[in-house]
Amino acid sequence: MKKPKQRVITHQIVLAQMAPGTRYSVHEIAKLVGTSAPTVRRALADGVMRGNLRRRIEGKRDLYWLPTADGLASDEGRQRTIPLGTLQGYDAAHRRFRELCMVSRETREGDRNGKSDGSQHD
Repeated sequence: MKKPKQRVITHQIVLAQMAPGTRYSVHEIAKLVGTSAPTVRRALADGVMRGNLRRRIEGKRDLYWLPTADGLASDEGRQRTIPLGTLQGYDAAHRRFRELCMVSRETREGDRNGKSDGSQHD
């Protein structure tokens, strides 16, 4: 028995099903397109990245919409930027976690004296 051929869902297919200005949940768009939510999420992420779609998180739901002509005009002056700064705080967080692990681990008999005889202890 052959597997049914899976249709590739692109952001253009998703855009064709959406009305400008109307906000949709992922599941609503999946139902419109006729595919699963994870497949639609990939296409939506691509559309947002390209600037064709807008995304907003409301509570636990992601809402997506096709901007109207007025919405595009108001976005005209805005510049989409990706933060280029250095991420900070990770070294300290990793160091604290490592220290916690070292403090909480069980010491072996040979390690207590600062010597290890290389033998395995149970």
